[in-house]
Amino acid sequence: MRPITLFCLLALSVPLFADAADEKLGEEYTNATPATKLVMLSVAKADKLLDYKETDGAHLTVVLAVVSGGENAEAQLRLHGELRTTAIEELKAVNVARKEAGQRTASFVEPAMGIQQALAVAYLAESAGAQPSIDALAGLALVRECTSWSSTTSVVHAHAAEALSRDAAFHEADLRGKLGIIKNMAEERQMLSDHERTLLEKAVLSEWMASQLASDVGSAQMAEELDGLKRSKMVCFFTSSWADKIISNLTELGR
Repeated sequence: MRPITLFCLLALSVPLFADAADEKLGEEYTNATPATKLVMLSVAKADKLLDYKETDGAHLTVVLAVVSGGENAEAQLRLHGELRTTAIEELKAVNVARKEAGQRTASFVEPAMGIQQALAVAYLAESAGAQPSIDALAGLALVRECTSWSSTTSVVHAHAAEALSRDAAFHEADLRGKLGIIKNMAEERQMLSDHERTLLEKAVLSEWMASQLASDVGSAQMAEELDGLKRSKMVCFFTSSWADKIISNLTELGR
């Protein structure tokens, strides 16, 4: 008996009303390229020609048909990225025409979060293996390129956090050393966006603040150290704003 593949399982979840797009949007939709179909679905949802269930069902059908043509997980991820990028660019042109015609612009309907996460997890398992090192997770850059951050940020963060938890150099580093490793992953290697980066930095700074308080280091000294981190750009804006508020409140509490 042949094993049921990931995409076979996803295909089984496509609602029966996925055919509504063919019925309601007609031959133009049926004969369109996959990218144009995604554009038409985004417009149809904006114009309320299709409800969200009909849109999502048709959307998943289109995406699965494209990505299932990939010979391996990396090819499937790249096909998804190409489809998504092409559709977004086409929709931009459509929205220019809609704006000129006095119509509301249509927001791009992203491929389902589940399929984007599945593509990312399958690719990372294929390219990095089990319990990968930081270096082995270089493919996180491709995941970010080929998916939306809102769909796969949890996958990216989880893989990066686990790799850091196993990394000897990270464990042995001081505060700046740990932040420097995270910064390199984000800025030099493009493995993390600021959304994932700040989660990792918050974990490092939380531990640092706790250790400082336990050692009776006052908030004024902590604020000075944080200013130094900001000046040397060791933390991103979101992290520094978060830490600033905590340290300011510690000051208010007399710590």
